[in-house]
Formats: sequence, structure tokens, C-alpha cells
Amino acid sequence: MKMIGKLVTLLLNIVFLQYMMVEPFPLFILQSLTYQGMLLLCVSSVVTYCFKESRFEAILRSVSYSMAVFISIISWILLIPVDEDGLWTIKNHFFHTLNTIYCIVCIYATPQQWRKRDWKYPLLYGILYVLYNILQQNKGHSAIYPFLDFVNNYYLAWLIVGLSAVLIPSCHLGLCSSNSKLWRN
Repeated sequence: MKMIGKLVTLLLNIVFLQYMMVEPFPLFILQSLTYQGMLLLCVSSVVTYCFKESRFEAILRSVSYSMAVFISIISWILLIPVDEDGLWTIKNHFFHTLNTIYCIVCIYATPQQWRKRDWKYPLLYGILYVLYNILQQNKGHSAIYPFLDFVNNYYLAWLIVGLSAVLIPSCHLGLCSSNSKLWRN
């Protein structure tokens, strides 16, 4: 089963690099939570399969897997395409569906260290992302997502932040529960 995880990891990284290579402004798009989430997932997957399990790897997995599930849920609920080509493209499914499928396959493929108390790390990542957006918008930059527009859509933005503050830890706890049910001794 570990070999399946390694092959899926290799495929995930190759496809992500391919998408990054064709982007006209690859560093600019990393401001988007979707691309950040996929980059985190790729880094986490390489660390998982190339190094011994460590606390750093467990925290990185906690953040990347939880954010992948969160991004999938939020993007499909709000019908957010990854680019102007729309919802039903391979690229959109790669960033908004296959990321979560990858996490599930990895949880099934290999036993992993998950701690319920690590819910704070993905939540902290989400908080830092919101603070970054607020700072950028206060500097005059436009909102990356219309539902996180703290200048023109103040109440909607804070509603989304509040819902996310519940959903992100819930994603982490759901992954913990799935892992513990699968790999009980």
C-alpha cells in the first residue's frame, strides 16, 4: 500500500508542477488559498515519503490535509472555479477535488501520526491567511476572492471567516477520526 501512496504522490507533484509552469504569473497566483493549499500538500507529500516521520512532518500533514479538505468543501459550496475556464475543467477538479481524494488515499495507504489537539495548526494557517488578505486590502490591493473582500463586503467576509473558524478544525478532526478508525491496533 505504501507504494500506491508514493505513486500517487509522484503524480500529484508532477501535475502541480505542470500547472505552475504554464501559469503566466506563478508567484502571484500563490496568493490564492487554492494554490497555497496544493503547494503545502505537495511539500507535505514529499516530506512524508522522503524522511522519517517527525513532529514537523505531522504538523505539516495536519495543515496541508486539513486545508485541502477545507478548500474542496468551500470551493464546491461557493462554486468557485480555479480560473476563468469554469468549474468542470480538469484543472478545477485537480485543485478542488483530487486534492482531497489524494489525502484520503494516503490515509488509507499508510498509517500516519494524527493528534486531535493539532487542530490549532490548520486554524492558525487560516488566521494568517485572513490577516494577510486584510493587510493587502488595507494597502489598496483588490481582494483575491469576492467573499473575502474586507473593504467592500465587510459583513460577508467576516461571516466566511467565522464559518471557516469552525470548518477548518472540523476538517482536521474528521481526518483524525478517519485515521484512527482505519489504523487501530
